[in-house]
Amino acid sequence: METEKAAVPQLTMKENIIQTVKFFAISASAGVLQFGIYTLLTEALKWKHWPCYCIALMCSIVYNNLINRKYTFKSSANIWVTLAKICALYVVWVPLSTWVNAAITESITDPERYHTVRYICEIATLLINGVVCWAWYRFVVYRNSINSAVETETQTDTQPTE
Repeated sequence: METEKAAVPQLTMKENIIQTVKFFAISASAGVLQFGIYTLLTEALKWKHWPCYCIALMCSIVYNNLINRKYTFKSSANIWVTLAKICALYVVWVPLSTWVNAAITESITDPERYHTVRYICEIATLLINGVVCWAWYRFVVYRNSINSAVETETQTDTQPTE
């Protein structure tokens, strides 16, 4: 007995461009959230780089997934399944990026340069994370469920009411 494999939605070039712009606009707002939380923890609490980065990143991940799921990918995929797939990415990304950023920032001995380098690392990591996330969300997490929430809505609207 063969199981049916879900068809990968085919988007037009215009739909792909719109989707990409939406993703990066929402991700930019998640980046602002992450940078704000990072700055608050860094400046107000004077914590080391890695706990500030990890806490800010976790807040950004949850926000980014929830908003992009609804507005960019319009997916009806199970939210827990999507979060599990995203966690699979971040199981690798968080330790790797935390280690690299900590190695760079902890090697700076000049206090004036240290502060600047921390923020350069944070911004560079945000940019790299945005590109990696786009590919992961588009081709792994939401691959088979793009616009499925719209299709479900349309089917519900066209069914006769009793």
